[in-house]
Amino acid sequence: MLRALLLACVATSALWAQNVVTEDAIHQAVERHVRAALQRQNNAQDRCEIHTRWKGDVVLDEAGPVEIAVRPLSSRPLRGAGMVRVELKVKGQTCRTLTVTVDTRIHRRVLVTTRALRRGELLGPEVLELEERDITLLRDGAFTDPAQVAGMQARRPMNAGEVLTSQHSQGVPLVRQGEAVELVVVGGGMELSTRGVALQDGGAGSQIRVRNQESGKILRGEVLAAGLVKMDIGGTRDE
Repeated sequence: MLRALLLACVATSALWAQNVVTEDAIHQAVERHVRAALQRQNNAQDRCEIHTRWKGDVVLDEAGPVEIAVRPLSSRPLRGAGMVRVELKVKGQTCRTLTVTVDTRIHRRVLVTTRALRRGELLGPEVLELEERDITLLRDGAFTDPAQVAGMQARRPMNAGEVLTSQHSQGVPLVRQGEAVELVVVGGGMELSTRGVALQDGGAGSQIRVRNQESGKILRGEVLAAGLVKMDIGGTRDE
């Protein structure tokens, strides 16, 4: 009987000596790491949801306070599903390493369409509104202010409630395909002016192809204003 009691006491002492790192502690450490990274990567006004996919407590044989260190597994931004490395340390020594999956969702107030739009429609306040959306997987920048799309138009048809991005919008053309334009050719300290024909539409700052009416050559130039295109002497010749 005495021997049984001694064995029970030894077993209980061994259990007390173990370190238990709870599931909740692991989740909190991962969330702190992700939020710190997001503060450096994203807009401060973004709302972030972090879901750590780790279940179960972790028991360490080493006694002493446990430090939970979280490190990225890659340089890829923490958006959507990803993984981090969690190191459990006692007295500065790593006792256990975990690979933890974390799903990070980014929500932001962005411009969305209030109705279906046709290609070429102006992107004014009457067809756009701000609404919080999950932008985690958006590859192109979403707009957050109507002023960002002032004077722009829809590049393609859009459905009602669709998030507006740079792929859906373009500047209103200052030059139209087939229009006669003034070509300002600059380079080598010289500036010459001649006539040409635009071979495609172009907004301010866009590069378009233009046929020089005198030489017949097709060059690429920058739209400066309505009917005005600038070319460098070393501009790219298309044909």
